[in-house]
Amino acid sequence: MAPAKKTVLVVDDEPHIVLGLRDALEFEGFRVIAAGDGRGGIALARSEGPDAIILDLMLPDMNGYAVCEELRRIDAQVPIVMLTARSQETDKVRGLDAGADDYVTKPFGVNELIARMRAILRRAARGVPSVPETLTIGEASVNLTSQIVSARGSDHMLSFYEVELLRMLAERAGQPVARDEILLKIWGLEASSTNRTVDNFIVKLRRKLEERADVMSQVRDPLLWAAFDLQSRVYNIVTGQFLSVYQQSGAAEHKAYAQRNTLFLFAQYFAWVEIIRRRVQFLDLGSAQENREIVNHLSGISGVLTSRKFPDLLFLVFRGDQRAIGEIMIEPQFSTELGCLGYAAFCKKLDTERSFAAWFKTLLRDIDELAADEAPRPRLTTLQHRLIDLINFLDPDSIRFPDWHRDKVLPAMPA
Repeated sequence: MAPAKKTVLVVDDEPHIVLGLRDALEFEGFRVIAAGDGRGGIALARSEGPDAIILDLMLPDMNGYAVCEELRRIDAQVPIVMLTARSQETDKVRGLDAGADDYVTKPFGVNELIARMRAILRRAARGVPSVPETLTIGEASVNLTSQIVSARGSDHMLSFYEVELLRMLAERAGQPVARDEILLKIWGLEASSTNRTVDNFIVKLRRKLEERADVMSQVRDPLLWAAFDLQSRVYNIVTGQFLSVYQQSGAAEHKAYAQRNTLFLFAQYFAWVEIIRRRVQFLDLGSAQENREIVNHLSGISGVLTSRKFPDLLFLVFRGDQRAIGEIMIEPQFSTELGCLGYAAFCKKLDTERSFAAWFKTLLRDIDELAADEAPRPRLTTLQHRLIDLINFLDPDSIRFPDWHRDKVLPAMPA
């Protein structure tokens, strides 16, 4: 026997809205009953016991808030979605105070309204206590009514499904919640190994909720390490003939390592600069002055590699090529998060992907030429200076790297 259809009561005095909702809801498998005024709606709620109610705020005979309160006296648990042309948050709060479960502003999409109603029905079926309309998560405050998250002076709008996801997780605070259960109870979808809906929404929520300090650690620390690794290699090349030692007297595998690892350190730095460009459009460090400084540091390092003021053209890398190398070094991590290729993956691509390797031909040639000639390289010296300046800016208290790891090669020439 097929399960009984759920009954939806529509209380609205606009015939075209009632007709549209009836067609859509019946197509979705609901039984629809309708009333054109408040008193008729209350009467149908008493006689029919609907599973959900869609209630217009502006009715010809009664205030919609009063109708909602009366419907709540008839059935304290029935889900109620309120429709209104009013979009002020105070109106939404008043409707929710009157007993509505959700609030949809006209004009609205029928599909969104049905999705909201289904979510409310699933929420009611979960049989758990309601959560507060305002949640505090770290330093972020989430208003589930206005669908706004506020953190450190900035606001972000949340989508309907983001709010429902937060609401469900709050209901189950302290408990593990399976991805498949979330997918079923929030979206009404069966689990699928290829469905990454939940993962994508979690990533977006984290970006909106996480503290700015956490955001900065995610993009600043990898950049800091990439800058440190690159400057350390450049320092060893300039002061200790790192490349010539391995190229001239080392075994074949040592020579390959010196080439590839040096190549990788340049590429890794380019990748994290590009990730920052995509992720936060430069590092928002909390003040206009600091923002200008980080832009100046990154631009200065890029400028050293593009400048023609140096006596040779070794390690001349145009800005477009810096970005292109950064782009091909980026790989997705944890759904929509971005990360950098590791050294093993980099070497594999270098060996197996001709288009990937083509971007590194010039740099690889420069590395070989540098190993064969120990002449001073002012570009590399200046690059090492600029990288140290960036490290000092990102780690001013020497928390990540002690001061004795920050020696500058002398002399340098201006770019």
